[in-house]
Order: sequence, then C-alpha cells, then structure tokens
Amino acid sequence: MEKLVLVGTKRVENAKKSRKNGFIPGVVYGKNSQTIPVKFKEVEFINFLKVKGEKSKILISIDNEENLGIIKEVSRDLVTNKIAHVDIQLVKRNELVNWTIPIVYTGRSSLKTKGLYLQMYLSEVEVAGEAAKIPDIIKLDVSAKDFGDNIKVKDLGLNSEIRTMKETEEIIATVTV
Repeated sequence: MEKLVLVGTKRVENAKKSRKNGFIPGVVYGKNSQTIPVKFKEVEFINFLKVKGEKSKILISIDNEENLGIIKEVSRDLVTNKIAHVDIQLVKRNELVNWTIPIVYTGRSSLKTKGLYLQMYLSEVEVAGEAAKIPDIIKLDVSAKDFGDNIKVKDLGLNSEIRTMKETEEIIATVTV
C-alpha cells in the first residue's frame, strides 16, 4: 500500500489571504519544535481527509521535511462549513500523547433486521499512550448484540498499553427497540 503523505508549505501571509488563494491555513507544533504557520492546497487537503479522517495519525511533509503528526483540530466556518483552519501536533512514534479517536459501530444493519436499534452515548473516546500504538479509529461490531445489551468502555478492545480517560464500566451504547 502506498504511503499517504499530507504535503504543505510554510505560510508567510495571513490566514485570510491563504483561504482566498485556495489554501487551508494551519499550524504545526510539537514538543521541542517551534509552532510553524502552514498552508495546504484546499482540494488536496479535503481529499486527504476523505481517506484518513479528521482525527488521525498522518505523515506530514512541510518543505520536504517528513514527520509523524496527529490532526488535533479541524475548524470550520459556521456559515459555509468550509474548513477554516487546521492544527497538527508533531509526535515521535514512542511519544506519550493524549488523543481523541472516533468509535465506529459496525453491524447495525443486523440489529435493524431484528427490530433493534443502537443507542450511542459515545462516538469518540479520549485515550493516552504511545503515538504509534494508538489506532486511528476503533471499530466495534454490534451485530451479535441483543435487546438490553450494554456496550462498555472495556469492550473497545484497546491495546493494554493504551488507557482511556473513562471508567472501564462506563456504558457507551445500549441495544434498544
């Protein structure tokens, strides 16, 4: 599989001018590195997000220097919903980080055929651990669940070296009618 790299350049103009010229402005920051204002070609950035998602580990290349990063925030314009700004944190593979990752519940169509629905209380979870060991998303299969079944934080199936900021017995979803 070809590695996917987000390519950007250092930004000298203000964010508004970058947006006007078809770029998405942002900042790249990290431990032991300066905050760098950057910009990304809008179409390329949107296509990148379609593949990787808004809260994922990424390879980022700024002026031909490649690093591992985490998309921490994608800000959108309240009126147009267009991406207004992006924050990316540079990390080392073994660096301990706090990160919010999405939970994807699969198998919901199987519940629907039984006349059941999944009531979700949590669609993402904050975790801490080594950057390389944290998954981009958590996929949780609910197809075998029955009425009244609760899905808890402990059911997420995370690597034992990754800890959540929630109690393991906290209910994150329930199967209802």
